[in-house]
Amino acid sequence: MHPHVLWSATYLFPNLYGGNVNKRFKKITALLAVTSFYTATMLASAASAPRLADTLAQDLDIDAVVSSISRTSTNVGKAALKNILSQGPTSLEAAKRGQATVKAIVEDEELRSRLSSLFESAKSSEENASELLRVLGCKDSMLGFDSTLPGINWKCFKHTSPGWTDFCRGTKTIGTPLAAAGQVLTAVAMDNLKLIVGVVIGYAIAKGAGLKNLSEGLKVGKAVAKDAYEQKKHIINPILITTTVLATAGILISHIFNEKRLFASDKKLFDLTKALCKLSDYAKDLASELEEHKSLAWLADDVRNYFSEDGENSIKEQIEGILEIAQTKTYKQDVPAYVSRMGRVRAVYARFKKIRPEIEKLVSFLGNVEAHLSMAKLMKEHEGQQNVTGSTTEFSFIDFIENAEQPELQLKDAWHPVVPQSEAVTNDIHLGSGAGFNGMMISGANKGGKSVAMKLVGLAAGLIGPAFGIAPASSARMTFFDTVRTSLNVSDNIATGESKHLAECRRAIECVETAKASSKDKFALLILDELFSGTEPKPAEALVCAFGKSIAQQPNTLCLLSSHYPRVKQLESMTNGQFKNFCVEITHDANGELVFPYKLTRGTTNINIAIDVLQRDLKQRKEQSRSEQSQSEQSCSEENKSSASDFDKIIEDARGMVA
Repeated sequence: MHPHVLWSATYLFPNLYGGNVNKRFKKITALLAVTSFYTATMLASAASAPRLADTLAQDLDIDAVVSSISRTSTNVGKAALKNILSQGPTSLEAAKRGQATVKAIVEDEELRSRLSSLFESAKSSEENASELLRVLGCKDSMLGFDSTLPGINWKCFKHTSPGWTDFCRGTKTIGTPLAAAGQVLTAVAMDNLKLIVGVVIGYAIAKGAGLKNLSEGLKVGKAVAKDAYEQKKHIINPILITTTVLATAGILISHIFNEKRLFASDKKLFDLTKALCKLSDYAKDLASELEEHKSLAWLADDVRNYFSEDGENSIKEQIEGILEIAQTKTYKQDVPAYVSRMGRVRAVYARFKKIRPEIEKLVSFLGNVEAHLSMAKLMKEHEGQQNVTGSTTEFSFIDFIENAEQPELQLKDAWHPVVPQSEAVTNDIHLGSGAGFNGMMISGANKGGKSVAMKLVGLAAGLIGPAFGIAPASSARMTFFDTVRTSLNVSDNIATGESKHLAECRRAIECVETAKASSKDKFALLILDELFSGTEPKPAEALVCAFGKSIAQQPNTLCLLSSHYPRVKQLESMTNGQFKNFCVEITHDANGELVFPYKLTRGTTNINIAIDVLQRDLKQRKEQSRSEQSQSEQSCSEENKSSASDFDKIIEDARGMVA
């Protein structure tokens, strides 16, 4: 065997050739196992590994978790909750700070009510505000949704700046040529009176202050015309009157059509800027509210100077200017009118654009506060809740063990929040210094609950716990884990050419490196479901055993490992009890139907229900086909019946092979 292969195997799995593994097993599997692992290691080293926090969030089904536990009113709050959870473990101080924040909101009903009311109010402004923020360049991951912006021509505002034609409709450039046209038309009629009227009308439009000034201009023109008519009646003739009417009508129609086009964009911009002004105002109120609560004040650290009277911040005046404009009549109305001063709207937009990074911080601030509020509401909602069996399905504050020399994790009545609360089955999980062992080897058939139990541990120690200091259990006690690594839901990657086995090898290497790097002040937690299931059983079985023995030698690492391979159950003896065997049992009722208790118990199990599960699903398909009533459905039923008959033969043949 190549010396580099032997060296790699000895480094990663020093006990592969020693311990209690019998000689015959070594001879059959060692060469295959080490060669397979070495080859995969070389390839995995060249592959680009995803960020640790991203892998953890993906393996623990972050989207499903957020959908289940979120109690937010706004999309921004829900997005913030996901972003906070996706960061994974950061520090014990951050976990305790998040816990103190949630606890303060839980214990203060009045504060919880005020914050809930504020975010309910903000919800009505959120969609329009988020649309404008997306135009300004904010990320969708922060805003929590993707949307389009119909009915608005953003090119109109490309060069907008705070000082550009404030308080006007922007019709100055259009009014000037219309004024010239009026002069030409009236000059053709050679009438001084009508020339004056045309100039007045054109001038009114040229000033570009909207229909209000146009109307005033027409009134002036009418007064001049009436005075001239009284004094110089002989000048008036049908030709002059017709010319004047046509000139005035042309100018007026052109102006109205242009205003209608601009108004559609202005109205949309009005809605968006008004909503963002309201959101900024909510942020100001919220920052003021949090200042009164010591445990919550840290949430406003990034935005405190934006509103503080003595704060030194470059955007303070900009935000104050925006909020000042938001108090004018232009923004007091629900819908802008033709006479609204839309220059204010454009000025607000330009100011928002100028301070976009700071506005992002305001939105992030709102989201982070609501994320903590959401967790407080979640805890209150589950107080005293029980499932159908009477077990408690609550959330509790984690008792973090500080200054510990070795890691420990203890959860009582732990349950996974993605499972409906009434149906959730609770389990007690304890490993580490207080339990006397650092690893759990979990066996059992598919659909028995192995993966759910492992994921809820990851959720408590790797996502919700480090972020908010809470866990889905009646009580939780643990050390803080600086690193939580997982190998769950592993699949191949066609784009990078990474097979499933290669991906599993990469995860295994990362776990071994993490375990070796753990120390008395930096604990690690590893969670691996059906490791090395993507290759041949014999070498895979050897690799799992060697992996477990290697991890068992690291006193500052806890590990949950599951496998279907029979020999892996010997890890308890191979590691002198550092790994303990646990299992999920599955039984049959009096009618022969499968029963899933979903309970984690000490010991091992050899039950295999792969064929039974297929047969059960086939039976359900048959029952569904028989319930079809329409002719077309009956046709489909015939097809299902035929395929079901074929699968009956497959099941019968498979049982014969197993026997």
